[in-house]
Amino acid sequence: MEFHECNLNIRYDLPKEIWDKVPLIYEKMNGWIGFGKDGNGENGIPYWFSYNENEKSILASVEPSGLQFSANMELDEWTEWKTEFKKIATEILGFKVGELEEGEVGDEIEMTKIESRYKIAKYKNGLPHYGEVVLNLELTKTNKLELIENYQGSGWIRQGYEEITHNEGYDKWKKGIHNGISYAYNKLKNSNGLKVTVIQASGLVTDTNPTILAFASSRAILDKLENTESKDESRELEELMFNSWNYDFDSIPNFEEKLIIGKKLPTTRYKNNGGNSAKIKDSNNNRLWSKLKKMWF
Repeated sequence: MEFHECNLNIRYDLPKEIWDKVPLIYEKMNGWIGFGKDGNGENGIPYWFSYNENEKSILASVEPSGLQFSANMELDEWTEWKTEFKKIATEILGFKVGELEEGEVGDEIEMTKIESRYKIAKYKNGLPHYGEVVLNLELTKTNKLELIENYQGSGWIRQGYEEITHNEGYDKWKKGIHNGISYAYNKLKNSNGLKVTVIQASGLVTDTNPTILAFASSRAILDKLENTESKDESRELEELMFNSWNYDFDSIPNFEEKLIIGKKLPTTRYKNNGGNSAKIKDSNNNRLWSKLKKMWF
């Protein structure tokens, strides 16, 4: 057997949500026996194959330069093991994991998969605006936008409850989400392709419309990825969203043209979501938002 080392770009200063996933990688690797404790190895250090470093073994430690591995095993087996670790780590952590010394990665973290959540919960122009989306973003080399819908909600439950979009129905809400994603993709800088999986979209029957969800969707992407959108453009779209209740509830936004396509309504109006629970509310019910603030924050 031989002694080997490698240093991976899983740096100590990465966010907690990244480090929380690292033990999942450990457990998937061949030879996993656990963290050192009770005299077996060093406390808190992950081990594979054996706690005894004089035997066939692998251990890891977090160093300023990254995740450092020390191994005592045959070269071919070590090469196969660390290659598998890099592959699994890349899939789970959402960025390319490799050895800087070998030229596999650069100094900057190359994110390939990101889960992004964006919520709007604001009251303006005398009306509430609420909506939240959860997207999985994956950088690709397809030179196109790929959109996958995987809505996992149960839909409408009863009045006063947040609606988490179901796979069926909610066509207008979904159209707004599509338009927001498309706008964001066209604003990305140097993008070779993007796969977006819509995991969740939620709203309130009185407080949500397609434009609100479109804005939330666009922010979920543009807040995470480098883009060319100016601050003025962002403010203009936000203002468009705040004026969206001046249009019919199922009106669809066109962010590229900075307009909303639909019937413009008089100043006084009653809102509904245009989905499975599209029931017109009276003005008292229209103030239901104030009882649901606990959902907003």
